[in-house]
Amino acid sequence: MSTWDRAFHAYGPARDGGEMMEALRRGDESWRPYWFLWSALYCDGHLTPATALGLRYLAETVGTDDFGGPDPTLREAAVWWIRDVARAALTGAEPRRDEPAVNAWLDEYLRHDRSIFDWDDRDAPGQAVLAAARADCRDLLPSCFAPLPALLTPQRPERLRAAAASAAAALVAHPGLRRHRAEIVTYHADEARHGSPLHRASMLLGLGELGGSTREWLTDPELGVRVCAALAPGLAADEDATEVLRSAALDPAALDAAFGDMRLHQLPLPRRAVETRGGGNVVPGT
Repeated sequence: MSTWDRAFHAYGPARDGGEMMEALRRGDESWRPYWFLWSALYCDGHLTPATALGLRYLAETVGTDDFGGPDPTLREAAVWWIRDVARAALTGAEPRRDEPAVNAWLDEYLRHDRSIFDWDDRDAPGQAVLAAARADCRDLLPSCFAPLPALLTPQRPERLRAAAASAAAALVAHPGLRRHRAEIVTYHADEARHGSPLHRASMLLGLGELGGSTREWLTDPELGVRVCAALAPGLAADEDATEVLRSAALDPAALDAAFGDMRLHQLPLPRRAVETRGGGNVVPGT
């Protein structure tokens, strides 16, 4: 794995990466560490050597008492970030490739501030670096699971538990973590039976992702809970689930109200998901 002085992110060299991650941990009052985490290190799933370094840092620090300083949302954001990186690292996995030209290319690349989106044919060796970064991220996933159980306890706020549960659901897809799958399925099912509607809805999205049964929640009094139960992949051809989604699509205002201002990280566009699965017409921008 690289060091920060030999790493790059989506927009160029990551020379100040270590300082950015420390600022995030301390909860410095600045938007830059948050931007660095999501835009530079994750960048919609474009994993780079700096992503792996950020993942290693968070695996070691996200569970510490002082993470985020006075801002509890920074720990939540970091856990969601781990979840999204895990999903990206486990999708379309490539083996590491050892190409002699890589080091020479990297030396030259790090001399300039140039985004990976500006690469051309001369940057072909960089693809080997990205493949190695993705593999490094996969290798780090078991260590990312280690701090999560302490974040799933009842004493933790619902929003943090929701983030940690979703991260755990993603992580147990890793071969080295599959032994934890049953306990994470049970956790999601138990949590879906109590708490706020938004919390329960989040748990049902994770339960469906894990292949657990969400059928019993199709008749829940809360629309958002019913919708998230119906969106489970295992109910894709289920008539009752389809009817829940079709009915929700007919009343967009009620659907929006069901999720409120705090949208679920896993479901940023509820109306689009409902209309797609429920057979309705997708409204642009929703």
